[in-house]
Amino acid sequence: MSSRSVDKTFGGEKWLAGPTERSQCRPENMLVLLLMLSCASGHLLDTRLGLLNGRETRSRDGRKYTAFTGVPYAKPPTGGLRLKNPEPVEPWGVRNATDPSPLCPQTDGFFNFPGVEPKVIGQEDCLYLNVYTPETARKFPVLVHIHGGAFRMGNPGPRDMADYFMDEDVVLVTINYRLGVLGFLSTEDGEVTGNFGLKDQSMAIRWVSENIAAFGGDPSKITVFGESAGGASAHYQLYSELTEDLVKGAISQSGAVNRVWSLAEHGLARSRAYLLAEKAGCRGAQVAECLRKVDFEKLVLLGDNLFTYWDMDDTCPYRPVVEAALPGAFLTRDPSQTKLVKPWLTGFTSGEGQLKTIVLTWKPASVWEEFLKRMDEIIPLNLNMDPDRTSTKEALKKIKSRYFSKEDTKDLMDGYEQYFADVVFIYPAVKSAREHKGPVYLYQLEHRCEGTVLDMIAKFNNTRPNHVDEIFLLFNMKTKQGLKGTDVDYTLSKATVKLWVNFASEQNPTPPGYGVVWPRYDTTGKYLRIKEGFPVGDDPWDDTMAFWDDVLNSHSAKEEL
Repeated sequence: MSSRSVDKTFGGEKWLAGPTERSQCRPENMLVLLLMLSCASGHLLDTRLGLLNGRETRSRDGRKYTAFTGVPYAKPPTGGLRLKNPEPVEPWGVRNATDPSPLCPQTDGFFNFPGVEPKVIGQEDCLYLNVYTPETARKFPVLVHIHGGAFRMGNPGPRDMADYFMDEDVVLVTINYRLGVLGFLSTEDGEVTGNFGLKDQSMAIRWVSENIAAFGGDPSKITVFGESAGGASAHYQLYSELTEDLVKGAISQSGAVNRVWSLAEHGLARSRAYLLAEKAGCRGAQVAECLRKVDFEKLVLLGDNLFTYWDMDDTCPYRPVVEAALPGAFLTRDPSQTKLVKPWLTGFTSGEGQLKTIVLTWKPASVWEEFLKRMDEIIPLNLNMDPDRTSTKEALKKIKSRYFSKEDTKDLMDGYEQYFADVVFIYPAVKSAREHKGPVYLYQLEHRCEGTVLDMIAKFNNTRPNHVDEIFLLFNMKTKQGLKGTDVDYTLSKATVKLWVNFASEQNPTPPGYGVVWPRYDTTGKYLRIKEGFPVGDDPWDDTMAFWDDVLNSHSAKEEL
């Protein structure tokens, strides 16, 4: 990887230590180093926590890089540490960082339908991260990826996912964090403070800040990015005091902080926490202590089974909260009361609503029929409105007139797709972009790659990119699916990866001299259309924004998004 490294073999495979800013031979490491070199010649990376062995591989275009996987960044959140803030990891001495990180506990199905019995996968000891670094890395900018999955499922990605980024001068980090009940349960007080998944992310970012120099990364240039719940998480990291001194900027793909699905209204998280506790047999004052003794698989299953598909249409029953001002709190102030100034890049796809409508087409017809019958109940539930208020009924009339005025089944389904895209993704992203006080870059993905996220769930003859399909441009998701990709996929992928790396390096996706200009949305009102030619467009969402501003601000009993 560098002139300071010597190629060795370890266990029959080739290993790499990677560049290091700390090449001193600490006494406690010398014996381990000598023993390993006496058995097999291994490249070692010396970090402040211990020695790591990594796996050498090559990027999409053949550049050598090293993958360090399954690296712990916090103590296992098990036993007495369950439902508590994460604690720093202990030094490990020497570690073979070549195995994938274990999944954090979750069910194996995303949508909760009657008659479908989910299974729990993963383990509680899951707070690990992965570092990918080119062999020439020297103070490269750092991108920390936070996976999506509705705050209740997901993983850092397949083995070769970093292949595209490793063609560029960047260090990539991907992380695990606690999910669902174990990551986001909250009683909204000191009993179960909540936001554990976000706090895990913050601890991982701090680990990166303290250790990434050893991997060739620049700790002063850390940018967080993610998709869907990961995009909202990246956005949250700009709000938190835990990371405000560590993160330079954020990229939110198909997800931002909002009150529809990524922030719980006051009282909502508490009521769900005590409902879960009751189902788990935990009553009384010491709910947290009781829940720590319940088998984690039982807790995860209970958490997913408390709500049917339409009871929790946004699929996020457990989500971030505004916490009490206690030590270690992640978020103590309503995000709507905080104005962000750090650079932010955000956007969505042209087919966000397909996340729901495609799934509905291959699920029992009774699920869609239930929505049509219960629409007057379900829509207010989605929007955190009191269904009995007169203002809510007026808002509902406007929503039905705009999206559900026709009787044909296809038209109704199309209306629901647009409704879902507008209120869940487009409105929150554009509103946040308009209110952001620092540099903002906005995009819409309009190119559909050969493979899409929903193709991984069910084959469907759709022509537009789906929710979070940005990941097919940014990460090697094709090898796992046996796909090759088209020439256009490759060209757009190379360019998009470069834009993301530029943003991490310069806080500007198209810095001076780059040749292409992505205008700042906050100063021009223009956005980038990610398709062939990368044309720039004028903001077309004024009507959508005016409609939802009126509905949510004038007719909802709740605060605006």
